[in-house]
Amino acid sequence: MDEVVPVTPGGTLFVRSARGSVDVRSHDLDEVRVEAEARGRRADRVSFVLDTRGNDVRFDVRTEGWFLGIFGGVDVRARLWWPRRYSVALRMSGGDARVDSITGDLDLHASGVM
Repeated sequence: MDEVVPVTPGGTLFVRSARGSVDVRSHDLDEVRVEAEARGRRADRVSFVLDTRGNDVRFDVRTEGWFLGIFGGVDVRARLWWPRRYSVALRMSGGDARVDSITGDLDLHASGVM
């Protein structure tokens, strides 16, 4: 996935991922940009969903099956950029997260390596 959504400062980026790494950074553009990929034997069992509601953007990484990747079957990576004056709500379970240069609010819930 490689998509761009125009937004205005003051909204919220909601990110939910059950697997893989997520790297979220701010930039000086009035847009949310998403680059995401799944690689490996079971990459077809990973889907990426990008949705907008008003000035908010939602990005979900969805997987089929709770045991996906236990034996090294899939590698999931997502990179997101958002306007500097924008908030982020990040929910992670089973992966790494990096958040950089926040001016808005940060709401972070994770069970994994931070």
